[in-house]
Amino acid sequence: MNNLKWLDGIRGLAALVVVVGHYLCAYYPSVFTGSVKDSHFDGLIDVRLADTPFNLFWNGYFAVSIFFVLSGFVLSTKFFSSKDYSFIVSSGIRRYVRLVIPVTFSCVIAYCLLKANLFFNEGLANYTKAYWYLPNYYNFEASFIDMLKKSLIDTFIYGVDTISYNPVLWTMKIEFFGSLLVFAMALLFGQLRNRYILYIILIWFFIDTYYVAFIFGMVLSDLYNNKTVVFVFIKNKTIKLMLLLCGLFFGSFPTVIATDKNIYSYLTFDFLGGRHGSMTIFHLIGATIIIFVVLSSKNFKKIFSHRTLLFLGEISFSMYLLHFIILFSFSGYLSIKLSRFLPYHINFILTFACSITIILIISKIFAKFVDQKGISFSKVIYEKIFKAH
Repeated sequence: MNNLKWLDGIRGLAALVVVVGHYLCAYYPSVFTGSVKDSHFDGLIDVRLADTPFNLFWNGYFAVSIFFVLSGFVLSTKFFSSKDYSFIVSSGIRRYVRLVIPVTFSCVIAYCLLKANLFFNEGLANYTKAYWYLPNYYNFEASFIDMLKKSLIDTFIYGVDTISYNPVLWTMKIEFFGSLLVFAMALLFGQLRNRYILYIILIWFFIDTYYVAFIFGMVLSDLYNNKTVVFVFIKNKTIKLMLLLCGLFFGSFPTVIATDKNIYSYLTFDFLGGRHGSMTIFHLIGATIIIFVVLSSKNFKKIFSHRTLLFLGEISFSMYLLHFIILFSFSGYLSIKLSRFLPYHINFILTFACSITIILIISKIFAKFVDQKGISFSKVIYEKIFKAH
């Protein structure tokens, strides 16, 4: 897997986009709502940018789509390169333990902060005008038993609700069952000659869900590891550029604002579930195209292998799990204090700079002592309990 380290670079950049997206959602809500009343700019530049491909810089749903497609690719690539079924069985058994340990630790942190009244999102909402967003979280009584139940069971079986200790965990149910879907597909028909027909059937079946992302990623892995002719087709630089632009355009489909008055209105179809369903499928198509292009390009692989992006990739899961908690606690507190003597935009820049520094430092520590330990512990559990028998 060392020759696929650049995948961590993509994952790291996507995680950073999620962080930026949540901070802009809290401080400049108009880039999501497209509403003039939410704007902090007299020239309303933020409202205009919301309807353009510039939203790629903060489009968290597109970044999450990249996570899911990458998961489908990574989780199946060792199987397609080695045809080792034991790896699939081992990964499937270990998957829950690998995910639940960092998830639970993140919820314990949120529980402690909530119990100590150290979330400031309601006060921050009064300052930033993000009334539709910030007050919806951490407005309930903390319960340790409830926190454990949500961390260990509800997050993976039912998903999360507004009474959540870490709202970003809405992706965990999809990540968990999407992973199991990949493992099942590999076991059942991973070596069948006509498996691409089954891929198409499953894509159609899951077309209106995020689970299709895992199938897209698995198909890419199958094509890539079996060195199919499709990658020869896009050796031409012009074709690569056109595909990349298409992928970026699809990925920039707006997340919240109405699309009936902008360039994305042509991508909104009722049979895909209207605006939200269209957004989801085009984000997934965009993510798949971009990863497809990177797979065929040595230059892009080199770019995403830069040590900065690899560092972000190393801590990406930890950064994803922790940033929302830091935004609603540390960032909210700092902004409220700074609001007494700093202009709004300067306040945001200083708060974001301090917050991203805190996020990176804590994520590095969390990745080393929680996330990596979770991976190691999942292997120990498998070796001691399952493989021993």
